[in-house]
Amino acid sequence: MPVSCFPKKFFVIVKLLIIHVKRQKELNEKVGTRIWKRKNPYNLRTVIILLVCTVVLIALLCTGMLVAYDYAKSTKASLEDKAWTIATSFARSPVVIEGLQAERTQDELQAYADEVQTETGVDYIVVMNMNRVRLTHPLEEQIGRQFVGDDVSPAFGGQTYTSTAEGTLGESLRAFIPVTNEVGDQVGVVAVGILTDNINDAVYRSQLMVWLGGVLGIIPAILGAILLAKKVKKSMHDLEPVEITQLLETREAILSSVQEGIIVVDAEGKVIVCNATALDLLHKTGKTTEPLHQPIADILPEFELHEVLKTGDIKRNQPMKLQDYELVVTRVPVSSNGVQLGAMATFQDTTELALALDQLSGIKSYAESLSSHTHEFMNKLHVVSAMVHTESYDELRDYIKTISTYYQEDVGWMSRHLKDPVLVGYMLNKLNVLKRKGIQVTFSGQTAWPVVKDTKYTNVIITVIGNSLDNAAEALESSSNPKIEITMDVRLGEIIWQLKDNGLTVTQSELDNLRQKGQSTKGSKRGFGLYLMQSSLEELNGRLDIQANDDLGVTLRAALPIEGDNHDKRINS
Repeated sequence: MPVSCFPKKFFVIVKLLIIHVKRQKELNEKVGTRIWKRKNPYNLRTVIILLVCTVVLIALLCTGMLVAYDYAKSTKASLEDKAWTIATSFARSPVVIEGLQAERTQDELQAYADEVQTETGVDYIVVMNMNRVRLTHPLEEQIGRQFVGDDVSPAFGGQTYTSTAEGTLGESLRAFIPVTNEVGDQVGVVAVGILTDNINDAVYRSQLMVWLGGVLGIIPAILGAILLAKKVKKSMHDLEPVEITQLLETREAILSSVQEGIIVVDAEGKVIVCNATALDLLHKTGKTTEPLHQPIADILPEFELHEVLKTGDIKRNQPMKLQDYELVVTRVPVSSNGVQLGAMATFQDTTELALALDQLSGIKSYAESLSSHTHEFMNKLHVVSAMVHTESYDELRDYIKTISTYYQEDVGWMSRHLKDPVLVGYMLNKLNVLKRKGIQVTFSGQTAWPVVKDTKYTNVIITVIGNSLDNAAEALESSSNPKIEITMDVRLGEIIWQLKDNGLTVTQSELDNLRQKGQSTKGSKRGFGLYLMQSSLEELNGRLDIQANDDLGVTLRAALPIEGDNHDKRINS
């Protein structure tokens, strides 16, 4: 194949991938974006603002609660100390002592109590004699009556303390101080009180500034969150997380889909992209070091990407020999808005191009296998033509839908998981035979089969597929709901073919006997060709395992190792 064919093929692949990405993006806009919006109705900017504001708000709230609690505790303690100090000072006053010893009139004592109460801001000052009778009180009608509350008793025993209790003016914090004369004898008790409502008001006033500061503190937090969100969005090129995810997935899909090797370096010459094909070449040439973030001059100096970074020259379709491999390499600089960001090299092994020519030889077999479908397709076209002619559009729609479903479920799946045209044609023929017999066939598998180069391998695969499908069809002849489940996969370096049916019930011992050469298959399950399949697989170190199902039918599993140069190691999925 001429060297110039390489870029044409590469750009055709890239163009197809771009079309695929555009279609995927349209699908994401219709479906994926709606799912994202349903899961997260806010864009990234809103999420950042809400998150930052929430964190700051919680921090301010917790801090405010702790400070407010401390302020409340301090305020109450301060008022308690105030009541205690006033009561102590008042109890030591000569006016009070003389008043309790009848050396002063009750009016003088009341006037003195009112004066101190006004100056100190307490709610009441009560002087009691040893009979608990009030000599002073803010309410004149309460004078001469006994003090209300059981908490006063310890004070008449000479104790000094504070308590909170219900009195004639309401619940209050009150300090009790015994009054003693010059010789130390107790002559009465002084009670100084502050109403609980007034204490709560004082606490509220002390906490108000704390909460006001918290409210003012959230304002710069909101402004900072807005600026942060704007900066983050700008650094992400104004993309949402779902869009970044789609870009990354698309990038990975493109890198893993193209058969050409791709290596990209940054402006410093360090590898930032190395797809699977390029990594495989490195391993083949004995370079086992992880290439990412390593200087390209140390890994693949032959590519001369460091020279491309210096000169900015474009070198297309340059033949190169790397050890035993003949390559075609294209090297181009990568730039954006006039700024050089790095360089990229794409390459392909010319032996693979030769292999592509060899694969064309299978087209003839593919065409021959498809020729058997000509009559069936012509019949379908006649049916379509007749429906159009009779304007039976509803029936035509259903008919086309049926044909389309068949292609998507069977033919489409087969085309994606079998890259060998001979095997595709063979499988389609077998599939049509099973369909005509009314057998429902389902497919599964994760990894596509590699393209086999050795015809001996191809013959063994056809032997296994053909005989296992024939045996299954024979076993399902008497089944009312015939089904076949086929698994085609690649696991641990082996091609896997697994077939499960719901045919006749067979014991494991009968299945083991049918493996022997010369056993008759008439009237038995899975007898035909089992020996041939097993012997063919064993020649290539393959395995054949047959197990009876718990309910009906059997499960056949064939494994063929992928070895040496007998296959194309590129697995397309």
